[in-house]
Amino acid sequence: MILEKITGSDAVFDTLPDRNEKITYDLLRLIKDGKPVMLMSDRKTCIAAQTNADLPIWIFLKSMPDDWLSAELCSIISYAVAANPALHVQSDERFIKAGLDPVGKPYRLHMKMNAYACRKPTAVRMSGNMIPASEKYRSDIKRLPCEMVHDSVGEDPDEAGANGFADYAISSGNVFLWEDGGKIASMVNVASRTSDTARLNTVVTARDMRGRGYVTMLMSELCGKLLSEGLTPMLYADDMNPSSNRAYKKAGFEFTGTVCEFAFEG
Repeated sequence: MILEKITGSDAVFDTLPDRNEKITYDLLRLIKDGKPVMLMSDRKTCIAAQTNADLPIWIFLKSMPDDWLSAELCSIISYAVAANPALHVQSDERFIKAGLDPVGKPYRLHMKMNAYACRKPTAVRMSGNMIPASEKYRSDIKRLPCEMVHDSVGEDPDEAGANGFADYAISSGNVFLWEDGGKIASMVNVASRTSDTARLNTVVTARDMRGRGYVTMLMSELCGKLLSEGLTPMLYADDMNPSSNRAYKKAGFEFTGTVCEFAFEG
């Protein structure tokens, strides 16, 4: 076998990906810090990881795999598809098809995710201040994600889902709000942390307060806080959403790379 089992503390995670690739494959690095069912590498080109059979396989490829590595990746993916016919695979679009095509099962490109890192927040004129999520703002915490989901897919989360997120936001200490004039304008969630990164998501501004730069204010303040803690803020943005990509760049985020999510048609 070309790929061998490794542990989450293996030096390959520091030596194989470069500075930007570590950001782009942040979730792969998060997987290795848990209890993955698969964690393998050839120590030259590839790292593959999966938390469990129901979740995506993440495959980092430094370059086009040779025939031997392609065949081994195909075998791994085929085995995973047998366990989960709707398997998703996250990898580099240029390189991974050598492992996907020979599986012989129909699949599609589900999403291109652009990765961004904030190493120096944009200096902006502030109006308002950042506050942690609290019970006082439960109605806003429920409302903002509902607006985000509705605007993106035309549906509303159910009441249980909205309450569940609010409970998490209030108790976790990971959700931050931007308040101005007694109104909650924006929200962001610190979804996960590695030893040196903090991944952000659920970035949303209230419908009636958009276009005033509140997301940039919140992101600038939060990113400064995280950087002071030794964590580089990062996030993923859908390549098909140009407005969100522009907003993150405006807030000081630098593009680090693209990872593609492929979905088998199980």
